[in-house]
Amino acid sequence: MGNRLKKNVPVLRFPEFGGDWQLQKLKNILIESNIQASEKLPLYSLTIESGIVPKTERYERSFLVKNEEEAYKVVQPNDFAYNPMNLRFGALARHTESKAVKVSKYYNIFSVNPKANVVFADYLLTKSSSIKFYDSIAMGSLVEKKRVHFSDFLKSKFLFPPIAEQEKIASFLGAVDTRLTQLRRKYELLQIYKRGVMQKVFCRKLGKKKHKKKPELRLKKFVGDWKQVLVGSFIEAQNTIGSEDIPLYSLTIENGITEKTERYERQFLVKNEDEAYKLVRPNDFAYNPMNLRFGAIARHKRHISVKVSKYYDVFSIRSNVNLKFAEYLLRNEDSIQYYDSLASGSLIEKKRLHFSEFKKIFFLIPSLEEQEKIADFLTALDQKIEAIAKQIELTEQFKKGLLQKMFV
Repeated sequence: MGNRLKKNVPVLRFPEFGGDWQLQKLKNILIESNIQASEKLPLYSLTIESGIVPKTERYERSFLVKNEEEAYKVVQPNDFAYNPMNLRFGALARHTESKAVKVSKYYNIFSVNPKANVVFADYLLTKSSSIKFYDSIAMGSLVEKKRVHFSDFLKSKFLFPPIAEQEKIASFLGAVDTRLTQLRRKYELLQIYKRGVMQKVFCRKLGKKKHKKKPELRLKKFVGDWKQVLVGSFIEAQNTIGSEDIPLYSLTIENGITEKTERYERQFLVKNEDEAYKLVRPNDFAYNPMNLRFGAIARHKRHISVKVSKYYDVFSIRSNVNLKFAEYLLRNEDSIQYYDSLASGSLIEKKRLHFSEFKKIFFLIPSLEEQEKIADFLTALDQKIEAIAKQIELTEQFKKGLLQKMFV
């Protein structure tokens, strides 16, 4: 590949190709499809995140349709669908499965004629700069109702290279996507494996009073029953006020203790800054009593002290329990489900687990040496998962750069 500076030539190009790319109206490349679907075809939906996928119950609205056969359009393999209302947000995708499906009649369906490579067209029409262009041509008196009509979509002009170059670009980017798919699958399998391991290396509850006193999966050389230990015996409440110069963080279920985003910023509601936040030191834990039953508990893994809402409970782990073992113990799926069973409140949406009750929970815990070995094993597994996640991130960035440089 080489660099080019011409207006109608991409920055990055395979060396065997030359000459300018040609400006084409989409109406010369695309073929509209309006085939009505039969009842037998599976019902699919178009999502911005995942493309054309099986319709979930959440999106199922066929009960509003009086005539099933007039309500949907057929989407053949390699057909494209787009939602006129959400095209400007990226609601355009190619149907990559090998079977025909049906989608809402309100979507626009089209295929690509032999003048263009269908995979090349997929990359061209769905890249970020194209999405921005669709936003610029969307019409409507209200912002929330702006849409891109199919007639305007077909009038759009894009630069296309000769078919041989399209195929080469599509093949190259396809290889990158294959690599991404492999990495994502590996990441998914490691996550599944970790969940299975987590269920087996801790003692799980069998009933209200009965417990297994040994885990199903155990590291070599360790024997004997685990001991029942009160949470309050290995945690210590931390209620130090966070000063004004300490950075403000938040606790999220997905990302743990992280920088407070503008969405959650509510300092204007606080009259006394010094009384509004709790200090969280490195390796302290914080949990949200309202959302603990959903997994809102995390260890602060950064090397700086931060402050969080005073409505969170903050605690540290005493030296009689391994820090990382405690993290895995308190955050595993069985524990989260147990917190949910203990949460109290007159309304479901307001159920919570108060710190006084949290401290009364009993867990089965092994010797400190076995705790350390379990923590080391799970940490090594997490590092593998994080390494794959980093590879995915780098490959996505690489693909994004290619899309910017291999198209005009």
